[in-house]
Amino acid sequence: MTKANSDLDDLKNSYDWGNVFGEQGYTDPMPPTPEPPGSNVSVEHFSTENVVEVIAMIEGENDGADWICVVKLDDGRYASLWGGCDYTGWD
Repeated sequence: MTKANSDLDDLKNSYDWGNVFGEQGYTDPMPPTPEPPGSNVSVEHFSTENVVEVIAMIEGENDGADWICVVKLDDGRYASLWGGCDYTGWD
């Protein structure tokens, strides 16, 4: 298995990455980004299931460094996400 495939599997099967994507019951997600005026850029929500490629990722640590990733989605969009977890929960 290549590193890229391993990263994709890790992202899709990880409790921590699920929290970064807002899939593990985290209840305070960022509000949707408004679509730029006159643009055809989609701002539709996506999940780990929509990720087809991990371009870059940094594994975080509780009470430490954030989880950060840049991914390509199945509809051709790219996304960057980051999240952190400390004693108060996920951000």
